[in-house]
Amino acid sequence: MYEGKKILVGLSGGINSMAVLCWLYETGELPGELHLFYAHFAEHSPDTFRFVADGIRFARRCFPCVKVRITRNSVLDYFERHKMIPHPSRSTCSYHLKIKPMEDYCLQQGIELDLVGFVRSETKRINRM
Repeated sequence: MYEGKKILVGLSGGINSMAVLCWLYETGELPGELHLFYAHFAEHSPDTFRFVADGIRFARRCFPCVKVRITRNSVLDYFERHKMIPHPSRSTCSYHLKIKPMEDYCLQQGIELDLVGFVRSETKRINRM
């Protein structure tokens, strides 16, 4: 199912996305190209970037072809530029700073599968994706 394909794992800096990366390796079906996309925010903890970097190093050791795209933004700058703070249930900044750039990257790279990690109870988030 995954072997030889172009697969994207979006790294969020959280445990779910890192679990997907580890799970993919455990399947034994190594993609032809593994693409990792991370949207870094200035407001993230320094530990977040270190955690993501560790995941990238893991991927480079375990998968034959790893391509990495990291974007750098600031949520506060986004709020100031747009002169608003969006309601948490309709987070336009998440769409513009994370989701849309990742979608564009997938199209540009010809990604066949985008693997996303969820906690089973996150039904709203699962349905949105």
